[in-house]
Amino acid sequence: MHIRFLKKKNVILGSLLALLVMASYVNYNLYSGEPSPVSENDNPLNAKLVSSLTEEEIMNGEKTVSGSFFLDYRIERQSSRAENIETLKAITASSSSTEENISQANEVMIELVQLSEDEMQLENMILSKGYEDCVVFLHDEYVNVLVKTDEITSSQAIQIQDIVSKQCDIPLSKIYIAATGRSE
Repeated sequence: MHIRFLKKKNVILGSLLALLVMASYVNYNLYSGEPSPVSENDNPLNAKLVSSLTEEEIMNGEKTVSGSFFLDYRIERQSSRAENIETLKAITASSSSTEENISQANEVMIELVQLSEDEMQLENMILSKGYEDCVVFLHDEYVNVLVKTDEITSSQAIQIQDIVSKQCDIPLSKIYIAATGRSE
């Protein structure tokens, strides 16, 4: 009886982990339509933004962002990742988790923490160049950068691309930069 119960718990935990990954993917597809460059291995963690805006709409200039967008987005991004990490921690702490489930959960946690650190580092490096604010959206094969300014000059774009390219080892052709234009 006890072994059957443990097997059932392992199946449930594995299913929950799969559902978490699937929910992130579905959420990404539902809210973002087809973002700029898309790859099958894209990281869906950045797709849904605050106030029903999507990354694609913002990067394409289809929607304007409010003055509080940057702070609101960072808070929501951190909150969402903290929830995901807590769920993954519960999987690793469960006595009925298999080694495979624990290993997968740990890998995803490490990826989430690394993603957060990379985004924060890039944002700080860009801000150090004198911009009022910015948000970096890291994906597997490309990076989007939204800068709070009326417009980006060619030299500013080159400067931002250089920072991102060196830190992420991403070709310049896969780094997309947008200005908020006039914001509230």
